[in-house]
Parts: sequence; C-alpha cells; structure tokens
Amino acid sequence: MIDPRIKDFGTLYTQDDVNYLIAPDNTAMVIGVNSAFSRLVIPKEVNGAIVTAIDASAFENDLNLMSVELPDTIKEIGAMAFYYCENLDEIILPDGLETIGFMAFTGCDSLEEVNLGSSLKEIGFEAFSNCGLTNIVLPEGLKQIGYRAFSGNDIVKVSIPDSIEEVGVACFDSPDLELNEKNHVLYLGNEHNPYLVAYNLPNYYCMQTVIDDDCKVICDGMFSSLNSEYSFESPTLFCNGVVSIKIGRGVKFIPLQAFDYLPRLIEIFNLSTVDCSPESEYFAETEFKPVAYFTSEDAESIIIDDEEYDISYYEHNGKKILAYSTGDKAVVNVPPYIDEIAPYAFECDEMVEINLPDSVKKIGIYAFLFCPNLSKINVGNGVKEVGYNAFYSCEELEYLDSEPLYAKFDEDGDFILDEDIQVKYLGNAENKHVIGVIHTAEELTSDWIITQREPNVLAFNEPM
Repeated sequence: MIDPRIKDFGTLYTQDDVNYLIAPDNTAMVIGVNSAFSRLVIPKEVNGAIVTAIDASAFENDLNLMSVELPDTIKEIGAMAFYYCENLDEIILPDGLETIGFMAFTGCDSLEEVNLGSSLKEIGFEAFSNCGLTNIVLPEGLKQIGYRAFSGNDIVKVSIPDSIEEVGVACFDSPDLELNEKNHVLYLGNEHNPYLVAYNLPNYYCMQTVIDDDCKVICDGMFSSLNSEYSFESPTLFCNGVVSIKIGRGVKFIPLQAFDYLPRLIEIFNLSTVDCSPESEYFAETEFKPVAYFTSEDAESIIIDDEEYDISYYEHNGKKILAYSTGDKAVVNVPPYIDEIAPYAFECDEMVEINLPDSVKKIGIYAFLFCPNLSKINVGNGVKEVGYNAFYSCEELEYLDSEPLYAKFDEDGDFILDEDIQVKYLGNAENKHVIGVIHTAEELTSDWIITQREPNVLAFNEPM
C-alpha cells in the first residue's frame, strides 16, 4: 500500500502496474509495483514526465524480481531500493546514473555482475554489500565510495579512477583483493597510479608508516581498529603499532576517523596541505593524539635514525626521545643523549639485555611490550618516572631481588606485611634498587610504606 502522505510531494500515477510519483517540475520517480514482476523495464517517460529516479525501498525484499532495465534518464537510485532482492541476477544501469543510495542492492546475492555506467559520482554505504559480485569496474568521474560499499563480495581486482575523492572504511573486504604495498601501506590504484588510495595497513606489525607522494586519498578508518587486520583484544587500548606517520604531498583530504585508536602514535610528519595537527578535528573523537607534529617547514625535526645504536629518536620540547628500536642485537645500549623512552618503544625479539644511561629520566608505558626474550635491564640512576606496564610480557626478566618487604598501617596504626603484594627491583651495579616494580593490579595508597629499601621510582606492572 502506498503511503498517502507521499501525495504531498507530487501526483500519483500508475502505468502497467508500476507506481510513479510525478513532481511539479514534471519529473517522475518509481515508487513501487502493484503486481509481481520477474522482468521489469522502466520507460523514459510516463504521462509526459521524465523518469529520473527510483525511490528509497521501492522494491525492497521483492523476491519475484529477476531482471530490471532502467532508462538513461535515471539519475538516482534511492536507499535500499533493491534491498534483499535475492533473485535479482541482472540489472542494466544507465550511463546517466549519478547516485546510488546506501544499501541500494544489499543482499542481492544472485547479482554477479553490474555495469555502473559512465556518469556515476557517488556510491552509498553498503550499496552492494553481500551481493554475488566477483568483478567491478568503477567509472572515471566517480568521487565517493561509501563505507563497506562492496563488502561481502569475492572481488579480487579493482581499478580506482583518478577522480576519486573519498573512500569509506572496508569498502572492499575480500581476502583475495589485490593491493599494492609500499613503505608499510597497502594501496588501491590503477595502471596510471598504483598508489592512488592509501587503503589499509599490512597484516604484519609495522611502526613507521609513510604515505606515498602519489597518494591522493586516505581511506576513512585506515589506521583505526575498524579497518586494521592487526589488533589486540582491546581496541580501545591497542590497534596497531604505528608510531610515526608521514603524509605525502599529494593528500588533499583526510577523513575524520583516519587516526582513531593509535596508542603508540608519537608523531605526524605532514607534507600535505591538510591540517592534521593534534588540535585538529581529526582527533576530536579519540584520546590518542601525537605528542609531536611536524610540517614540511621543519623537515629536520623528523625522526632521526642512529644506526650505531639501532634506534630512532626525535627532539621535542628540548628532549631527545627514543621513538622505537627494531634491531636484532642481543645487547642494546641506549645512547647517553636520550632523555626519555617513548611508549611501546622496543620491538626486539632478539634482545636479551639492555643498558639505560643516567640521562634517561622517563620510561613510557609498555616500553618493552614486544621484547619476549629480554632477561636483563641495567637502569641508570636518572630514572624518575616509569609508565604503567612498562615491563609487561617480559617473562624472562631477571629481577635483582625477589623478596622485598612492603607494609602498610593497620587500623591500630601498626605495621603489617601484605603477602599479596609482589615487589621486585631493577637497577645497576651501583644501585640495585633504582626501580621497584609492583606486580599487582591494585595501586598503592598513601598508607603504604617501604620497610626495607627506597627506590628512585615505583612502577606498576600487571602480572600476565
């Protein structure tokens, strides 16, 4: 039954059991059918009006429909127009079509092939999700592909037109999709520019990401947990290991979700004209923001690699911060000019020992998370702050004292020992108790005291 309120927008007209709404400007829109059709041919004109659109939900859940032919006067297909027409296996889209609405063909799993026409500008979110498509040709002139537009299909190869301006999250999610890789970024492109769209990150752990200068578009959600195959159990804390992002000169637009959930992100080096500084709108919805932001004007501030020490560092607010290390040395010596160790800094499977100089004042959260074989840490006397779970996952780590004493006041004001609190120490030859590492989820309160030793700093570490 046709909603009577639709009359407010024009005049209802029926021809050959197909219902139309004729607008005051003498254009017509298909709004539904009165009987079952297996094959449907829509005319260019009805009652003197040009047919220009298919209304939202016009054929939703129509299981009779198998074939549809649309005239070249059609400019728009509305949202959910052919939603779950499960037996639709052929549709002829005209060259004049400009917009396909969201979920327009969702669930049309018999639809194995579709020609999108030459005038298409916009494809809505999930427009062709869960269809039977194995191949798709995107026309030159297309500007926008919505969120998950072609998800749930077995598309292996796609050529992105140079005209593209926006690409939604996971618009192609086929596991066999062919992508081009460069500098730890996966791209969609075409024969003229294989690095046109920075689409995703590879499914291996990477720390420094460089967007190619030929790249014009960054996929919405590219760095977020929505789109990254590499993720931890808690996407609010961990998504991927990106520490440094360098954005090339070709990028003209950055989607709002591009930098969601990047807990390790230390810096963005931006050569493009888009402002993606920590204060910009791209970080409005997330607490994870870079601590350093550089533009092409201060190119020398980018991370400096020190090959002698197998580390990379950068300068910020007068401090030299060790950004990351991925070397394969068994013994790592941090250089004496380093002031801080950044969060998640070390990814060193081969490292068994590390020496931190007196210059290091701060160790960031989860600094040694990816050092499974680390067994010995020599800490300088300068450390004043250690981040939460800095030594998490270091199961081989040998502490210098396994039975320190911790105590607190009881209700009567007397000292009592608490055996549930495990405290161990890290240090150096001169001072074995530089860091007291507390292995408990409970944070100490002001009524706790150290009865045996006074470390420079306390560190809280969740037991694995």
